[in-house]
Amino acid sequence: MPSIEIEVTLTVGSQIGRSLATGHAAEAHDHHTDGWPLGWGSAPGTAGPDGREIEAVVLMAEPALPGPVAAWPIGVLRLDESPPRSVLVCVAEEEPFMGFTDLLDHTDWNAAPEEWLHGFRRVHPDSACHVAGYGGRAEAVALVADAERRHDVLRSAAADVGRDA
Repeated sequence: MPSIEIEVTLTVGSQIGRSLATGHAAEAHDHHTDGWPLGWGSAPGTAGPDGREIEAVVLMAEPALPGPVAAWPIGVLRLDESPPRSVLVCVAEEEPFMGFTDLLDHTDWNAAPEEWLHGFRRVHPDSACHVAGYGGRAEAVALVADAERRHDVLRSAAADVGRDA
């Protein structure tokens, strides 16, 4: 899975990855009893439909600090806002997240889409949006590829305008 850089601007706590009493999820999480932090930011070198960098959320280990984070895209949250918005879901490229490769496998990590939305609402307390749907790793990789192409087209168009001026 290709890694991307997420420029994290804000971190919040979450219940994602909370240890379960039994099973491999608890073992995989090294008996981490609190939720792992979420980092919110954007993916440089991308452009969403509105021309801005695509928004991303990253599941991170402590210490969760703002700045660039190498991450793997594992899913997409589709929010029911107007206009509709997609948020890229990622995990930091580090232990203990090596086994969390697809948002569709969220049950092993207590990472249902609503848990990610709870973190979103801590960052955007005035938002009343809901998860309209979600997709897995394949959709996330496609979203990133489309956003990188859109960024390249916009950058090329801006360069052409600069040459014509």
